Amino acid sequence: MPFVLRDQVVFYHVPKTGGTWLRNLLRDAGLLQAQRGRKHDPPGLDRFLPTVPCEALAEERERRRSGARATAEWSFCFVRHPLTWYESWFRYMSARAWKPWRQAPSFLDWHPCAPLEGQGADRFEDFVENVLRRRPGFVSELYFSFTPHVSRVGRYEDLRKSASEILQQVGLWTPELATLADARAPQNVSPPTPTPWDPALRDEILAAERPALLRFGYAR
Repeated sequence: MPFVLRDQVVFYHVPKTGGTWLRNLLRDAGLLQAQRGRKHDPPGLDRFLPTVPCEALAEERERRRSGARATAEWSFCFVRHPLTWYESWFRYMSARAWKPWRQAPSFLDWHPCAPLEGQGADRFEDFVENVLRRRPGFVSELYFSFTPHVSRVGRYEDLRKSASEILQQVGLWTPELATLADARAPQNVSPPTPTPWDPALRDEILAAERPALLRFGYAR
């Protein structure tokens, strides 16, 4: 349960969806109270880890074992179009030379995108082909590990607007936060994708990611 705001509002950071921008805004506006677990933990991950060195998660797990009602929380996260997610992930991992993420049970090094390990490539098209061959529909899989368990889902494409609407709903959109958001427009500092989408690969990815496209309003 990564980022805890006031009034038990929790922000879950789906990788490559603008979460770092929002987390920094929340921190600088004094709204970020704590981080529980790891940066990209999805909701309820503590149910699947044998050992969790985090007091808050351990207490929540014990409540579940005893049959007690879990602590109430209102939570949210963001998603983005699968095509631009793959572009962003390729840029990010290329910049870090495709350094692998350790798989569970390593608590500190686990990452929700670890299933894409070993699928990196120098060319974007080769990376996409690797994903289609070995982990088709990965972005849908990633999103659905977060979104069924949160109260509301915003979209990266209108990140500032979505964030303001979500935080207004729970009374956390302050004038200070609005001023910070206006001064720090979300931007992608990575270089552009080295090559455009091959039309055939694009169609294959769109078919594989149909569940996410439909669920989050990206299907045409």
